[in-house]
Amino acid sequence: MKRWVMAAAAYSAALGAWADTETVGDYTWTYEIKGGAAEIVKYTDTGTTTRAISPDPVMNDVVVIPSYLGGCPVKSLGDGAFKHCTTLTNVTIPDSITNIAQYAFLQCYALTSVALPDGVTEIGEYAFTDCRALTSVTIPNSVTNIGKYAFCYCNLLSSITVPSGMKSIGPSAFTGCGMQSVTIPSSVTNIEDNAFRDCIGLKSVTIPGSVTSIGQSAFASCSNLTNVTISDGVKSIGEAMFAECGKLTNVTIPNSVTGIGDAAFALCSSLKSVTIPGSVTNIGELAF
Repeated sequence: MKRWVMAAAAYSAALGAWADTETVGDYTWTYEIKGGAAEIVKYTDTGTTTRAISPDPVMNDVVVIPSYLGGCPVKSLGDGAFKHCTTLTNVTIPDSITNIAQYAFLQCYALTSVALPDGVTEIGEYAFTDCRALTSVTIPNSVTNIGKYAFCYCNLLSSITVPSGMKSIGPSAFTGCGMQSVTIPSSVTNIEDNAFRDCIGLKSVTIPGSVTSIGQSAFASCSNLTNVTISDGVKSIGEAMFAECGKLTNVTIPNSVTGIGDAAFALCSSLKSVTIPGSVTNIGELAF
C-alpha cells in the first residue's frame, strides 16, 4: 500500500501540483504536492476540529509537523499555514523543511520558541509577525533571506543571531523586537528600510564592511542604542538611519563612507562626538 501511495504521488507530481489530506496522529493535514515535495496548507485537529487557517482557531498547544505526506517529503510550510493559531505554544519543524512561507505563523500570540532546522533557506514575509510571546528563535546558517516584517513586533524576542549565510535583511524584518544587541555577519550586503526600527532594548550594533546598502530608518527610534560600530567598507549612512536614538553618544564614521543622508542622526539628543572623514562629500539636510 505504501509503495502504491508513493508511486501515485510521484506520478501525480509529474503531471503537476495536486492537493490531498492525510491523518497523522491527532491531526489531519491538507497539503499540496509540487514537484515531488509536499507543502502544508492547513491542518485539522481531529480532537477539536479546529483549522489552522480560520479567523480564530483554538488548538492544542504543541504541534509536531510530519516530515512526509502523500509519500513525499514536506519541504514547505505554505502561506498562512498556522496564522492566528492563538494558543500554539510550541511547534516541532522537521528537518525536511526548506521554506517558511509568508504569514506562516502570523499572530501566533502564545508561541514562545522556534527552532528552524538546517536546510531552511528562506523565511517569508510576515512569517512570525506579532508573535508577542516569542522569546527565542534559532535561525540556521542556511537561511539567505529574511522577508519583510518577518519578526516584526516580536517584542519579547531578546536575542537574535543573524545567520552567517544571510545576504539581505528585509524591510522591517525585526522592527519592534526586544533584542539588546545584534551582530550582522559579513555575508550581509543589504539592510533594508526600518529593518531594526523601534528595537527599544537594542544597546549595541555592529555593521560589517560587506554592507553596501542600508535603507532609510534602519535603526531609527532605538531609544537605548548607545554603541554603534560602522566598519570600513560601508559606503553611506542612509536617510534617518539613526534618527531618534536618544542615548547614542559617540559615532565614528569610517573612511569608506562618502555620504550621510538627510536626518541620519536627527534628534540624537545625547550625541556629543562624531568623527567625519574626509571621504564624505555629501551631508544631507538636518543630518545632525
